[in-house]
Amino acid sequence: MKLGFAPLLLTLAFTLVSSVIVASEILVYRHETMPWCGTVDGRDAGVTVEILEQITLHGGPSFTYQSVPWKRAQIMVQKHKGTAIIPLTRTPTREALYSWIVPLVPNQIRLTFYNKSKKNSALIKSLSLEHASELSVGVLRASSVIPTLEKIGFANIYQANDVEQPMEKAWLSKRNSGCGS
Repeated sequence: MKLGFAPLLLTLAFTLVSSVIVASEILVYRHETMPWCGTVDGRDAGVTVEILEQITLHGGPSFTYQSVPWKRAQIMVQKHKGTAIIPLTRTPTREALYSWIVPLVPNQIRLTFYNKSKKNSALIKSLSLEHASELSVGVLRASSVIPTLEKIGFANIYQANDVEQPMEKAWLSKRNSGCGS
């Protein structure tokens, strides 16, 4: 289900404390959220990684990648000068924390329902945000969608450590939907 929010920007961000840095190599913190970024056959991959590699090919700095849990990536990029984080959705609460360099790709918030229970089947047939907020929802820990979900009334929000965790059977037996940006 596509929520009726204005599309958010997925953005490459440098910390404000780093100011202007001229570097030949930049450490980029990332996490496993394909198709944006992840690991394929032991190599860094994904849309944002490909964009950064094109920057290198056209005279920009080179990038090395470190895959870390999402919450930790956000903390580390704040602590270490000259580092970057991908992918990062630009939100009002994050605006002052980063120097926003360039939007890499547009983004939207999507809510996906697990249609195993009779309650979900009935809800999906007459879906509205008012009723959807009664369901439990799983998101990536520290996701930019959490404040939006809370604002529209979702009370039971489960934060997973990685994107594969919400898909596990144990999670599905307790959660009705998943949300991502």
